[in-house]
Parts: sequence; C-alpha cells; structure tokens
Amino acid sequence: MTRRAFYSAPIAEFMNTSADHIIGVITSNHTQQLRHEQTSAWHVQTQILQQALNHLDVHDGHVFFEFLIPRMGKRADIVIVLNGVIYVIEFKVGASQFHAVDIRQTVSYALDLKHFHRGSHSQPIIPILVATKAASVQYQLRFDADNLAKPIKASQSDLSEIIAFTSQVELAQPIDAVKWADSGYLPTPTIIEAVSFPYTETV
Repeated sequence: MTRRAFYSAPIAEFMNTSADHIIGVITSNHTQQLRHEQTSAWHVQTQILQQALNHLDVHDGHVFFEFLIPRMGKRADIVIVLNGVIYVIEFKVGASQFHAVDIRQTVSYALDLKHFHRGSHSQPIIPILVATKAASVQYQLRFDADNLAKPIKASQSDLSEIIAFTSQVELAQPIDAVKWADSGYLPTPTIIEAVSFPYTETV
C-alpha cells in the first residue's frame, strides 16, 4: 500500500474486490467533502477497469486510484503499472466526445510523471483518455524520445484491447509497482537544463 494513492492493490486483488469496498477505501482517504457524482464516477471506473482487465495476464500488475502527480499536486484518476508499462488513465464518465482540454489534462499528468517522478524517468508511459460514451476510435502506439507515448483516445469498449496490445512494449523493464510509486520527486536533467537555460529566440 502506498500513500501516494487513495486506493492501490495488485490487479489480481483488485479484480476480486467489490466496487463498494474500493470506493469505501478511496472515500476514507479523501480529505474533501464528496458529492454523489464523484462516488458514482469511481463506481463506473471500477466496473470498466475490472471488465477491461478481466482477460489479461495481470499477475504482476498493480492499479492505483487517485494517484498524486508530482509537482502538480493533482491526482490522476487511474494509474496502472503492468509489465513495466505505466498507464495514466483519465475518465470522462458520460462523455461522448474527446475534448482538447481533457487530452491536455491527461498528457500533463503523464509529462509530470515522466519528468518529476524518479521511478518514471526510464519507463514507457502511456496516457489514455477514456470517454465512456464515445464510439470506438482507431489508435496508434507512438513514443517520443523519452518513451512517453502520444495520447490514446479510448471508448469504454476499447480499453481492454488497448491495454492488452500496449502492455507488450519491448522497451518496458519489469518494476516493483509499490517501490515505483514511492520513489519520490526528482526532476530529470533535461528539465533542469530547460529551466536553467530558458529558450530565447534570436532574430
């Protein structure tokens, strides 16, 4: 168990845990007054994830709900560590469209993990935006030089296939998910250089 998330568990344990219990754990760790819409969203997320992970080989996987993002002080809906791949998953429950602001939010969480979380520097990170009422869309797995994938848009029904396909990334190295979560804040050298030597345009 890590303090960085409101709920965390091996995927095998998560799959055998009721949504009510999971939401109870999340709620007990939440410090703000909750609305019914939020607990309902967690219930939907739990059901979708359990369905998506049901047919996958998840013996070494781990799931985190409300994962604290370094530097930002905000929490990603879901982070999954599977086969050394780190998934940052944002849910828009009831949404039928993928909005640019939501894509930017998902990518910003992944970027901060990549550049400010010690355990994430060398691991492939895949940001996924799930609009639960959207139609299926085509996706491509493309990484930049830092092993950060371009954002993937997913419908509720696409999530299982996307995770199954992308979790076989050859670049991934197995990691201990709990140690990874607790590895702490550490900016990458490239980020430090960017801050120390800001870009100035010459004419």
